[in-house]
Amino acid sequence: MTDSKIEYIAANGLTLDLFNDAYFDTVNIDGLTTANATLATTTTPTVDGDTINNIQGNPRTIIFDFKVKSGVDVETCKRHILNVIKWKQKGTLQLTQGTGEEQRIIKIDGVIQTVDMPRFNNNVTMQVVLYCSNSLFEDLNAIVIEISRIIDAHHFPVVFPNNAPIALGVIDQEMTKSYVNDGDAATGVIITITALGNVTNPVISKAGQFIGVNDSLVNGDVVVIDTNKGHKTITKNGVSILNKIKAGSTFIQMETGDNVFVINADSGAGNMYFNITFKRRFV
Repeated sequence: MTDSKIEYIAANGLTLDLFNDAYFDTVNIDGLTTANATLATTTTPTVDGDTINNIQGNPRTIIFDFKVKSGVDVETCKRHILNVIKWKQKGTLQLTQGTGEEQRIIKIDGVIQTVDMPRFNNNVTMQVVLYCSNSLFEDLNAIVIEISRIIDAHHFPVVFPNNAPIALGVIDQEMTKSYVNDGDAATGVIITITALGNVTNPVISKAGQFIGVNDSLVNGDVVVIDTNKGHKTITKNGVSILNKIKAGSTFIQMETGDNVFVINADSGAGNMYFNITFKRRFV
């Protein structure tokens, strides 16, 4: 696997390089590229076909097969593996692909569901099953989109003719930013709103959907909106304000392809700073 690396990282930080270990060889991994979904449908009498009502991604099971390397004692190998991979404990499978600017590091979290470690026989296969509730891999590091009314315009010429004023920033009247999600699936975002002055009822919208809060902000207030599945929250200075969510709001997702975000408020739209953080998801 040229320019690729697969590691299992335990919750305590211990790591196994699955394709470069002195004790064992990884002879097979099932489930790395398998993703499936359950469709909820309804049928109508006398009408051909059906109607899809809901699509839900299913958990993923990843199965590792290990063989003891020649000359290594099977019990020594088993203890080496189980020092990191522990039954019923959480861990992360991390894939590194490519190098330099083209490098991509993705991960998936799970729990060790099954450990099958035969004793005394070097010729059998050791097997470990990682159960992943989330069916997709995601970026190791978050991608951040900064959205602000102030565009950096620093410029320091050698000579300042006629004592002309220096522009340190200009106003972005569009309040719009776009990003292409080149992952394999939609993903949630974390929207952070920092008030630089008085703001009333901030809102962010995308493709006809929006999410906002009915609240007033003053200088220094920070609102965090998390639209990730299983983590949907809205806080202001660390305290939940989910009860102040604007009617009709949707926990908008970063869809695959181009996404255009528009920022606004009932008043004080120029008195806030936004950033959007998300992790791409991959099959």
